[in-house]
Amino acid sequence: MARMSHRWWSALAAAMLCGVLPAAAADGPVLRADASSTYEVDLGRAREDLLPLLRAAMRGEEPREARDFEDFLDVSGVRALDRLRLVSRSSLDRSCVSMELDLDPHADGGILAALCGVSGGRCRFARYVREDDVLAFATLENLPGSLEALLPFLTRPATGPEAAWLDFDADGEPLVAGIPVRGRLLPLLAGEIDVMQLLPAAGGEPAVVLAVAAHDGAALRDLLLDLVAGQAAGAEAAAMLGLIRGLPSQQVGDFQVTALPMGPSLAVSRDFLVLASDPAVLQEMLARPRGDLRVPRGHGWLFARGAAMSQWREDLARRAAARTQAAPALPAMAQAFDGLHFDRLEIRAAGGRHRLDVEFRAEGSPLNAGYRALCGMLAAAAADSAGTE
Repeated sequence: MARMSHRWWSALAAAMLCGVLPAAAADGPVLRADASSTYEVDLGRAREDLLPLLRAAMRGEEPREARDFEDFLDVSGVRALDRLRLVSRSSLDRSCVSMELDLDPHADGGILAALCGVSGGRCRFARYVREDDVLAFATLENLPGSLEALLPFLTRPATGPEAAWLDFDADGEPLVAGIPVRGRLLPLLAGEIDVMQLLPAAGGEPAVVLAVAAHDGAALRDLLLDLVAGQAAGAEAAAMLGLIRGLPSQQVGDFQVTALPMGPSLAVSRDFLVLASDPAVLQEMLARPRGDLRVPRGHGWLFARGAAMSQWREDLARRAAARTQAAPALPAMAQAFDGLHFDRLEIRAAGGRHRLDVEFRAEGSPLNAGYRALCGMLAAAAADSAGTE
């Protein structure tokens, strides 16, 4: 009888742990699940208890590591942590977890307070996105505000030199490839940055789309090409950039769309710069705004349709099997995660200057999905063991 190789135990443990993640309701032994919990933590007390112990532990480390630790305390906002409230509700087919983090207004909140203090925004590009086409969608709804909040910390002596992608002019202003961030980049950014994975027009790989809100999409495109030119080296890179600048564009709705030599398409309008891996998907999106994706206002939002993603993976596997006349060989961990397809997942972040609210919602049964993943992992382990006999 074949023994399960020791390398499967870590993978099996991971599959069991993944059972706590939300996933689609699936066949399994769990028939009922109702749970709720509320925790409130005095983070201020925990900080006062733990920081002296951490500092004492750091005394045996190198002086540089101790200084880095103090810099982290100064910059991160750990000193301002005050209260944490966690509320969880779950049933067999859905779960919701909310987190409320309060900061002490009299303490230095560092990066955490700066990011919490960024005003919320809205996702205007959603009017081009249909929910049924979405596999995953993520948005940061105030990109310039977030960058502006981070810049003072990136230019501090303790942290600035570590930001390798930043240079500084004679006045200490940050530069990227010689271009002033505050003087030229931030004035062109108008709000959100969205990254999405969409179902392809006719089979194949899902399309990836990046959309950046701009005050002038064409000017932002030219600035980004300048950034690339500043980082590029060699005659071939210069020739490629020159080719991109000279490519013809096609008017699609409010956008000028340019097909790039590498395969993707680049589109600009007065309000957006958009880059997409699939030109056909991009043209269909931008032809007219007919999207129905509803994005809540706030700091950021993540949405994923796991059932659709799983269906795409299954279709892809079937096509591969038809071409090769054999089942596709997937790593055991990939098979385990294939069992964790949730119906719908949403994570929303909002808040104010001294408070951060995060809400996590999922439709699906985490317990039955975990059971299904465990069965799949054991089956893969058995097949692997049989193959090594």
